[in-house]
Amino acid sequence: MGDEAILKAILQEFSKFPDIEVIVFSSNPKQVSITHGVRSVHSQGRRSLLRRIGEIKSSYLFILGGGGLLMDNGSNSSNIKRWLRLLRLAKRLNVKTSLYSVGVENIRYDESRKLIRDALYKVDLITVRDRNSKDILMDIGITNKVKLLTDPAVLLGNINTSKIKDISMPPKVIICVRHWFDKGFYIEKPEINENFIRTLSVAADFIVEHYKVKIDFIPFRTTSYDDDRIVAKQVISYMKHKDRTHIHSHVPEVD
Repeated sequence: MGDEAILKAILQEFSKFPDIEVIVFSSNPKQVSITHGVRSVHSQGRRSLLRRIGEIKSSYLFILGGGGLLMDNGSNSSNIKRWLRLLRLAKRLNVKTSLYSVGVENIRYDESRKLIRDALYKVDLITVRDRNSKDILMDIGITNKVKLLTDPAVLLGNINTSKIKDISMPPKVIICVRHWFDKGFYIEKPEINENFIRTLSVAADFIVEHYKVKIDFIPFRTTSYDDDRIVAKQVISYMKHKDRTHIHSHVPEVD
């Protein structure tokens, strides 16, 4: 859902320029086209490689972003390689390139630092969403001027309140907690991870008791290997006020 919000915000900005056509690379191009009303191409796979090359080569600008893309997950630099693949392809095709409000964190491997340094060399415009990301790129040795922006999602406005069924309903608090355990992104020391879950449960009980609200746990992902409902259930298991919580079964759509 976070990625969908970022994409919506980026497209919202580009819609101010009607002569610009935006093509989105996605792992689910059909859904992106339906949701956002833009042309979308599959971002990976050999069968669509020629299509990606053709779309990039005929474009004026390739944009990587936004969101927290450049980070090491697991035991190698595969995540960095995956996100930089299309950027490097665009550079080889002599297309202008840009990083748009990208987050950089947890760069653990020398190979990752080299991959980032080589890929971002002579990128035409680099913008990041926070100062820490800028500092990491500078430390890696990025000599391009890096500009500090913010996360694109903050540009979203004009919230549609027509879908609110009953504004007289008691207030609720929404918690979105990510479960990345099966993918290796979790807090690596089990005792620290356990402390995090218990601390969050104490905070949730405090909110229920002091503000007389219900808490909704809303997942960002519900796939078999990346299911936020798992960690939500763990948090609730430690709570005193379990009856004042609800776990949503589906990821909400970004309208």
